[in-house]
Amino acid sequence: MTAPEPDLDTAIDLPALAEGWRYCTVADVGATSEQTVLTGPFGTNLGRSDFVESGVPLLTISCLTDQGIKLDRALFVSAKKAEELERYRLREGDILFSRMASVGRAGIVGKQLDGALFNYHIMRLRLEPTRVEPKFFAAYVRGASQVRDYLKAVNHGATRDGINTKQLMNMPVAVAPISEQRD
Repeated sequence: MTAPEPDLDTAIDLPALAEGWRYCTVADVGATSEQTVLTGPFGTNLGRSDFVESGVPLLTISCLTDQGIKLDRALFVSAKKAEELERYRLREGDILFSRMASVGRAGIVGKQLDGALFNYHIMRLRLEPTRVEPKFFAAYVRGASQVRDYLKAVNHGATRDGINTKQLMNMPVAVAPISEQRD
């Protein structure tokens, strides 16, 4: 993969990389056959009246921690409501990214969450597996100073931090050769 330097709205310092590594953007490593970043449903699509005692898990921003996804704060919707929200179904390997409040928390959707849903405060990233491994990407997002610097530079909001889809798509990502990611 030969990617140009990220086209960033905000300049940040990007440290030198090891041989074979490259900087690119989330857009460059996103799924090629479908939408890379999707924001969860909001407004009339999903409200408090849709929540039920048990059913299809709906992941909220409080499900994302610094270590990944925790289910103890998940909400639930009926199977019928989940069908209406089919576009927001998660797949194993998807990355969830907090877009408000604690911006930048990331978690990998495991097999047990395949088919779950996510809400408006989270963005779902679907990556191209030939370019980046989900575990590699999540570890990078959680630990890279350039990610923290970028998110700090683009965060906006009158009452709380937040980023939008375009900003996430432009986020710089240091990518190792795929063989190194799988080691």
